[in-house]
Amino acid sequence: MIDFAVMALLLMLTLAFAPGSASPGAALAGLGGVGVGLRGGSGELEDNPAASAFALGFDEGVVSLGASWARLTFSGYAFNAGVTTTRSFDVTAPTGFGIVTPRTRAGRLALGLWEVEHRALELTEPLDRGLVERPGAPAPLSATYESGNTRLRQDEALHAAGACWIAEFADGDARLALGGAWLSGLARDAVEVEATRAADGAVDRLRKVETRRTLEGPAAIVGVLYRPVPEGSVGLRVMHAGVLKGRAWTQAAGGALYRDDVSRPAQERVGLGGAVTFWQDLTLAADLEFLSEIRGGATLFRGTPLEGYADERSEVAIQSRMGVEWPLKLARGTLPLRAGFFIRQDPLPATVRATASAAVQAFAPASFKQDVTGWTVGTGWSGGALRADLALEWLLVTTHVKQRGPSGVVDFGDTRNGLAAVASVTLVFGRRAAE
Repeated sequence: MIDFAVMALLLMLTLAFAPGSASPGAALAGLGGVGVGLRGGSGELEDNPAASAFALGFDEGVVSLGASWARLTFSGYAFNAGVTTTRSFDVTAPTGFGIVTPRTRAGRLALGLWEVEHRALELTEPLDRGLVERPGAPAPLSATYESGNTRLRQDEALHAAGACWIAEFADGDARLALGGAWLSGLARDAVEVEATRAADGAVDRLRKVETRRTLEGPAAIVGVLYRPVPEGSVGLRVMHAGVLKGRAWTQAAGGALYRDDVSRPAQERVGLGGAVTFWQDLTLAADLEFLSEIRGGATLFRGTPLEGYADERSEVAIQSRMGVEWPLKLARGTLPLRAGFFIRQDPLPATVRATASAAVQAFAPASFKQDVTGWTVGTGWSGGALRADLALEWLLVTTHVKQRGPSGVVDFGDTRNGLAAVASVTLVFGRRAAE
């Protein structure tokens, strides 16, 4: 049986690069995250850098900054199959920073920092006192302890720092963006078990294991936006994420710290979208995004007691987004009204990667899969060179957890509501903006 440390690394290697709950800036988030084929001047590079400055004048540039908050709920179990626990937790993160310069004869320069993916899970559940502390122990925990809790914390994120050159063609009706990014991923997991002794009420820590993994590597980015008619546009965005390499660490409290080299195979991300504006500036837009499969793995901690094979894979997935926007023109600015819908299928197959253990000393994170359906609304204010936007997202999150127990594979799936918010500020600068 693979040791707990390797099982935890299996989780890290497979989950850290699945699509997370990160959203683009609030203007696009309000439309369900649509942004590949929607021409605008947001300055955001993550959806389609060719569209990030389409609405800007020749002498204008743009700076954007955004952040997000989400309230997620997990309902189920990780270690105590006899109890269903519901836990809500907050996830906050910057959604990105971008800047697009005014145009020169050759084009524009775009720079940005953005969050590609972000996954998080927290759960505190009652300890099953029918288990033993370690394999071969003569008596269950109930003989010594009157209560206990197990806490699971996971946080995996992938960020990008990139630059693109944006050139114009076809008398300004087409944009081509070429560039690259440096990807940086960080994954941290922790499992902690505490129990209260029946004899004196003292609290003992029975288990604490922490894992950490960092990965870095390059990515190439291509973006295209074309306006075949004044009222419509289509876009294409391709990101080739190269092989990412880094280090993995794992340690149980009081035990040795083990390190090893890890890597993740290359992956393709392709987005295709379109938008059309008609009656009274009403805009409809839709996107599809394709994520290629990943097949890979490696033997970790070779020659040590923790040697084992860490599998990393994900399935092909297609994400869909659609939205609508209508600008309400006021005396001192514009109030955009937005609504959207998206389906985010998790490409992780949630295969069985952990064995439900009867001993606390073997506890490790279990594999899980999350599919998200969301409805969004958004608004903001635009006047002169300044634009502020806010989007709210109502999420239906279906979580699947798989473990192999004595009676076979256990697959727990439940759907819970979640709520998220995205806020962003955009400032247009340059000669025409100053006028």
